[in-house]
Amino acid sequence: MITNGRTLLAFVDYQDPYVQSLVGDEEQPGPVLTLLDTGSFETVALFHTPHTEAQTRATEEAIHERHPRVRVQLHGLGASNPKDFSRLIGLMAPHLRHYAGSGDLSVCASSGTAEMRAIWYLLVSTGQIQAHLLQVKPGDFASGERARVVDLDVDSGPWLRQDRYLSRMYSSAEPEDVRPSMAAPAPPPELDGLDEALAGLEIFVDSAVLRAAAEKAAMIAGYGVPVLIGGETGTGKELFAKLIHRMSDRQHRPLIAVNCAAIPGELFESQLFGHEKGSFTGASQKYLGRFREAHGGTLFLDEVGELTLSAQAKLLRVVEEGVVEPIGGQPVKVDVRLVAATNRDLDAAVAAGRYRDDLLFRLRVCEIALPPLRDRRGEIPHLALKLLARLNRTIAKRERRLTQAALVRLTEHSWPGNVRELESVLKSSIILSREAAIDAGDLVFGGGASKLDPFAALPVPVEGFNVDEFLGRVRTHLFRKALEITNGNQTRAAVLLGVTKQAVQQFVKTQGDKAG
Repeated sequence: MITNGRTLLAFVDYQDPYVQSLVGDEEQPGPVLTLLDTGSFETVALFHTPHTEAQTRATEEAIHERHPRVRVQLHGLGASNPKDFSRLIGLMAPHLRHYAGSGDLSVCASSGTAEMRAIWYLLVSTGQIQAHLLQVKPGDFASGERARVVDLDVDSGPWLRQDRYLSRMYSSAEPEDVRPSMAAPAPPPELDGLDEALAGLEIFVDSAVLRAAAEKAAMIAGYGVPVLIGGETGTGKELFAKLIHRMSDRQHRPLIAVNCAAIPGELFESQLFGHEKGSFTGASQKYLGRFREAHGGTLFLDEVGELTLSAQAKLLRVVEEGVVEPIGGQPVKVDVRLVAATNRDLDAAVAAGRYRDDLLFRLRVCEIALPPLRDRRGEIPHLALKLLARLNRTIAKRERRLTQAALVRLTEHSWPGNVRELESVLKSSIILSREAAIDAGDLVFGGGASKLDPFAALPVPVEGFNVDEFLGRVRTHLFRKALEITNGNQTRAAVLLGVTKQAVQQFVKTQGDKAG
């Protein structure tokens, strides 16, 4: 039995003894060293499995260097599975008896596997050991905030009262003095599971405006109405479509994504509604179409603002009636939840006669607007480090870090391509940087060669490619863009395009004829 002062019990974590920062060469103490740095312990008992033996030896050495007066005791647990709760607690029992009755005992509730942390909560909350539960709140490398320690008071139970799930264990039929008297109100049921969904989809939310958009998506998800997601290119519209699908009761059914801008007008019906075998030249087999593929699930129509007026009319009928008519086939009833996305101002497009207002009304029953990255600069450093950590796992040959100067440079950039551009810049910088720490001058903006070569983004000619058809699509896109910029003013659009007003009038007339 140990009676000579404060004793700390802790599992050794992969973050011990130090946590390597993703910012410059900085590192911070792990959970064990953080507790020793902030407390006045005389003894520390380190529990470990074979998986963390190397970290345990390194932690022991670090303790001797930083706190030479602290006595270290190592307890190896021969558990092949660090998540085997029963095995772990059985192996710990003989060691814990050694510390029973210690005058001032604390345990680290922030290291090890979830099962290891659960052991401490169980032993302390049931009175098997008399100890303080100490939780280490991790530091924030982006802001420079250091890790801090919180003492969890099990006896008074605030951690129970503040947990909406555990609070349900108390029935309203129980006496008032048995139930928590200050239970926090539960959030709307639509938000249950939102944080898990965001983490699973790797949607990083660190600003109030983006959090509001995520909560709105979660609240909308439970209803089968169409949703229109607006935002600039690269703001994460498809990720939010996945979030809505995941939070809905259709999550176990298909989510089918369609890029409307990539479908030639003459193939729109076939691609979305399907066709029967032999219904037209080249229809060598039956094709269900995207709507029927998404039956029971969600259909995500990306870049819905690029649809021709003719395609808009055909889509409107399906949205209104819930029926698709395959080419050469009979009408088929479909159950599909529509989520559409656009980076265009569809109200302006309606005013200019390029978009049907009745379709817009049907698609915009609920609307979510995603803010550009430049409007939430405060979260850029955190977002950059999150992306860097993921890229370190996926593409980096060796782990990379960012200097503080690099973070400042990233924060100052205008990010016209938003999060997608940020990830691209980090990828390019990882590949081209010679040093492990990427400095401001090492950041590669603009995609390298593609910025110097204006033709680098052009498609490579292959069999079946038609240059006249491609140039026609480019011309159509530029004319539409000019009309959008000028809010439909044909004279101003002609000036921007460098053509006559008659050419613009002819283009608008042609588009109207196609819609008919």
